[in-house]
Amino acid sequence: MRAILAAVVGAAVLFLWGAIFWIGLSNVFGGLRQLEPAQEAAIVGAIKTQNPPTGVYYFPAMPTHGKELPPDEVKRLNDAWEARHRAGPLGTITYVAEGKAVMEPVLFARGFVIDLIASILVCILVIAATPGGFLKRWGVAALFGVAASVSVHLIEWNWMFTPTAYTMMACADTTLGWVLAGLPIAALLPASKSRKT
Repeated sequence: MRAILAAVVGAAVLFLWGAIFWIGLSNVFGGLRQLEPAQEAAIVGAIKTQNPPTGVYYFPAMPTHGKELPPDEVKRLNDAWEARHRAGPLGTITYVAEGKAVMEPVLFARGFVIDLIASILVCILVIAATPGGFLKRWGVAALFGVAASVSVHLIEWNWMFTPTAYTMMACADTTLGWVLAGLPIAALLPASKSRKT
């Protein structure tokens, strides 16, 4: 029962932290920028003209030629792509063609369920990994946040060229979220007895 309570309270802390961070603190990092209205209108208009389906797109796109092309043509296409890549711009666009309502209730419900699943997994990890006291249990939960930041946000920084300011902002959100959520998880989970080797 205490493990269930720990997971629910941990998820609630994580959820509230996310709201506080993205509403009140994210501007401190300057990692998420807005286009000027004229820029937004021009870019959205250009994308709508091409009418792509909902999806995640990157550019410049790698050549999608097949093996049927002669080697010199393959080289020409690859060289042209590499030149565009070096010259820039580079980008990744999450594009939703049909639009969505602003802050619809399902987002909050789904967001809490996702946080709850993560909190349950961290509780399982803490129980399995830590015979010992509060600090050790809290340390495992906090370390999960660091590992998540490294394995998700730094990977995107390296391979998808997300700007450093945005990456640091996302790492701060994830790491500090688990540092805070780890407090009730560590406090509410029962202390494990030391295992005999």
